[in-house]
Amino acid sequence: MLFPPINSNFYKKKNLDKTNPYNGLENDISSLRNDGNILLIGDFNARTSNNQAIILSNHSNPNPLWLDKDPTLASRYKRSSEDLRENLFGSELVKLCSA
Repeated sequence: MLFPPINSNFYKKKNLDKTNPYNGLENDISSLRNDGNILLIGDFNARTSNNQAIILSNHSNPNPLWLDKDPTLASRYKRSSEDLRENLFGSELVKLCSA
């Protein structure tokens, strides 16, 4: 999967939504989520800084763990990035992963 940079000619030619770049991906995930696990691989051109998704869950424990409500978990699963910049794709990707 490739999400070209938002200011690329591809975005201009295809007239893609610059306010919600992952809208189509969200719809695909929503329609496929009951078929099994979903793994997203590709270049999302997402700069997330140190932002992270706020929930964790898995099949053995389907109850989500809200990282923003548990300081112990939040520090244990804290992500760190050398790239401290964030862009629209980055903030939208973190939102998508938190949904």
